[in-house]
Amino acid sequence: MVRPSTAKHSEPSVPDRIVTGTSEAMRCLLQHIAATAPSGMATLLLGETGTGKELFARMIHNFGPRRRATFVSINCATVSTEIFDAALVASAKGGGASIFLDGVSELSELLQGKLLRFLLEHEIAPAAGKNIVRIISASNRDLDAQVNDGRFRADLYYRLCALQFRIPPLRDRKEDIAMLVPAITAQAAADYGKNVRGVSPEALAQLIEHDWPGNIRELENEIRRAVLICGDTESIQPHHLGMFWPPAQSQSPPHSPGPRTLKVAIEEIERAEIICAIEAASGNQSQAAKLLGITRNGLALKIKRLSLSDLPLRRKN
Repeated sequence: MVRPSTAKHSEPSVPDRIVTGTSEAMRCLLQHIAATAPSGMATLLLGETGTGKELFARMIHNFGPRRRATFVSINCATVSTEIFDAALVASAKGGGASIFLDGVSELSELLQGKLLRFLLEHEIAPAAGKNIVRIISASNRDLDAQVNDGRFRADLYYRLCALQFRIPPLRDRKEDIAMLVPAITAQAAADYGKNVRGVSPEALAQLIEHDWPGNIRELENEIRRAVLICGDTESIQPHHLGMFWPPAQSQSPPHSPGPRTLKVAIEEIERAEIICAIEAASGNQSQAAKLLGITRNGLALKIKRLSLSDLPLRRKN
């Protein structure tokens, strides 16, 4: 949890699971955020998918002058015109807020115009002394290129990027993995009610070796799967990992004298696919069943047969 601070150059407190690290890239990023976030200036976060841009946005909000106001998150790729309008109006009328525009590069031309008009009407610039709302935007695309191609308004872009931070991909801060893994493991074990005894040195070495194209999100999903597969009172081992990694990066399970029986192999595949579907559906069984191409009753039977009843499931839509 981010704690408000009045220090101008102290490092901000950040969520332990994701927004942390001792790598040079993370230290520099956190120092720059600490020095500038209290200003309330519009901020643009750039980074690959899965790098935790919303968590950084929440940190910036909580470390800034509007930390006691509402944090409003808008998915720009799917938001309708009506919802977009309502969110902007509510943020201004409600005494102010931080508005997080996730995937701002996906805003339509119409919504870009509406956002620019909103910024002009509410005088976002801190120098005006009337920064009713703070805009924090994020994109995994090159906004400069989109401006040059005419796909994103230049006048809007320059209002959004008063402050600009690039979040490093996990492959460029691998020394942080040793800090991230225990925290994510402990949280996953608590969420699923499992008594997992941490991560073995061999498994940690395997996690550090992986390139993580999905970044922090992929790391978290990988560890959550391992926690579910791992037995109580056991530690995560290499054979609990790499189920969806490219073959070149997968390792053979230790103490495996030969091929598994077909029944065991099929059950492991079913277990992994069900876990992924339930995570993707945020615990909604009906939605998870649709993703898997089976009925809800069929999914319930598989969950019981595969001993997956500890998964965080929503019983109703």
